[in-house]
Amino acid sequence: MNVVLCSLVLIGSCSAFEDLVPRPGPPNPSWALVVLRNQMHAFQGVIRSRNKHILPKIFNLTEGTDAEMDNIFDANRDLKFNAKSAHYVDLQEIHGYVEVVPKSLVRVFLKSRPSSPTGWIIVEMVKQEQKLKSFIDIDGQEK
Repeated sequence: MNVVLCSLVLIGSCSAFEDLVPRPGPPNPSWALVVLRNQMHAFQGVIRSRNKHILPKIFNLTEGTDAEMDNIFDANRDLKFNAKSAHYVDLQEIHGYVEVVPKSLVRVFLKSRPSSPTGWIIVEMVKQEQKLKSFIDIDGQEK
């Protein structure tokens, strides 16, 4: 009798908590912007500290030489990055737009990388020629 009662209680409690388990599938779209903000914050921190150990883990380098890293540090030293919009392409890729203060708007491409401290790497940053307001709508979709 006790075994049957315990079994019923166990089954009932398991089904009650069933909704708390995350379901597989696409992540919440708003997380893409959170990930992009986090990645740009990490990138800015690496630039300010001139951390040559972490830079290749969060930013895709062409050559990986000290000279290339010094050029990246020098070119981005005085810039601030404000993530404006982002969306998941799939579970392993995010595309977004970042305002680079005081210069321009860039399109940023992230890929998932488990070995990165953030879990992501900046694959590419492409300068955009159009103004921020006319290029992005509130949902982060291209116009």
